[in-house]
Amino acid sequence: MKVKDFIDIINRNNIWALCQVEDCEELWDKLDSNNEEFPELVAYDLEIDRHRRYSTSVDVYQLDDGFVGVWGIDSVHGDMYYEDCGLKCEASEYEEYSAINYRMKK
Repeated sequence: MKVKDFIDIINRNNIWALCQVEDCEELWDKLDSNNEEFPELVAYDLEIDRHRRYSTSVDVYQLDDGFVGVWGIDSVHGDMYYEDCGLKCEASEYEEYSAINYRMKK
């Protein structure tokens, strides 16, 4: 599946939480029609933002021609449902980059 197709499908559907992305019927219809598997999840829990009643983050999927990040609710706190937060998942194109990190020498 192409990046543009994945983004368009996610953004036009009522997907209320990151855990619901893989349940999107339109996405599966497109994948099935092209005899494709679901895109690989290559990163998750990026850009975590905690709020009083819910938390959001970004999951990144690898597509045929690039990467797509899906921002959305990853958890709710208390007696809320995902839909109660009023935030739908949003997809946009992402890119991979290398970062330098440090650790104690052994």
